Amino acid sequence: MRAKYLGQLTTRLYIVLLIIGLAILILYSVVKPPVKTETIEKPSFDVYERLIQDYKDTLRCPCTFISSTYDQYITMKPKFHQICTSSFVLNKWRHIRDPSIYAKKDYRLFLLSHLHFLTGLCNQSIQSVDASVYQFLSSLFITPELLSKVDFNKRIDLRIEQSKESAPRMFTHLLRLLRDTNHGNAIISSFGTNFEYIDPFYSAPSYIVDIQAINYDGCSCGLYANCTIQATLVDGDYSSKNVPIMGLKMGCTPTESFLASNLACFYNSSCIKLIYDSTNYDGKIPNSLSIKTSRFSTDTPVINLVNELFIENWSITIEYPSYFNQCSPSLCSYTYTERINLFYTGTLILGIYGGLSFVLKWFCPLIIRLLFKLNEYRKKRGNHIGLTLTDDTRNIENTEISVEHSNAVIVTGNSTLPSIALPSL
Repeated sequence: MRAKYLGQLTTRLYIVLLIIGLAILILYSVVKPPVKTETIEKPSFDVYERLIQDYKDTLRCPCTFISSTYDQYITMKPKFHQICTSSFVLNKWRHIRDPSIYAKKDYRLFLLSHLHFLTGLCNQSIQSVDASVYQFLSSLFITPELLSKVDFNKRIDLRIEQSKESAPRMFTHLLRLLRDTNHGNAIISSFGTNFEYIDPFYSAPSYIVDIQAINYDGCSCGLYANCTIQATLVDGDYSSKNVPIMGLKMGCTPTESFLASNLACFYNSSCIKLIYDSTNYDGKIPNSLSIKTSRFSTDTPVINLVNELFIENWSITIEYPSYFNQCSPSLCSYTYTERINLFYTGTLILGIYGGLSFVLKWFCPLIIRLLFKLNEYRKKRGNHIGLTLTDDTRNIENTEISVEHSNAVIVTGNSTLPSIALPSL
């Protein structure tokens, strides 16, 4: 009877655990369907575009060639300010007569130097940009895995911006070094516009010649290199009639005064004609610049143009298909979640049922046997405690106890029932 009872308990436990296990398995297969991986060898670009649209982040395509140069899929062409391609930067300006015949406050003294400096700034800017572009396009782009078009464009745009910033930074640092060197060493301009000699022919014989700094509107060239005044044309060597030139400056040195100037005069045909007439230049007067073709305003200082390397905009072309061909992935793999498949779920349940049934057939009897032994142990321990209490009770019954309280006496003897004597009334 005991074996039959334990067998029934074991069977019930087996059925309960089996139902619970199968229910959990079915729920898991429904909530979390299976994930599968597919592989496509040597995909074309059209196939890759279709896969990236369907599977996006799960698509992985290792590159056959992990490194390539940027020039294989990127073209960069800067467009420079129109001043750098105009007639104002041509060498024909060198044929203007010697400017040293003009007064120090006459802009014609600075004109030729300004135009030469403008030519040099444009040429150096173009060379710096070309070198920076060449260095960028010839550098390696390393990608062990094919990047998506979005990620590829992000990385390329970041590298292009870094390349754009590096060229102006290097050029402005070099220009700043030259300007500081000239001013720090107090190099005298050949036009005598920053320092002038003090009576060199009448002083005592000496190897040292005294000089003094020239002031422009209270600004001393001995302290500051960028002291400037409005550029004017002097009508005669000693005339007080001065004609201002819009946007242009004169100062301690032609370089510093031109960097503080703007190109407003070159946008105005009347201003250009005034300069040509004042220099008696016999060449053809160039056309004025057009404000419509520039992102810079007419009053933008030349130093700002230099900091931008006279660049108006960039023409950049990025060809993602060329990058794909250069990467040349040998295979592409992707993962996807399969929809609920009754055949797959049924097969999975039948496959797991055998193992689960075997484990429960071995596990359930052990559990029932363990619980049965614990129950037997608990009963035996309860019987032992009851037997001990019974022996102690018998000992107490065989004991005589007498208590006197007033006229009442309680006597307990061998009888199980006590006898009580009541007082007489």
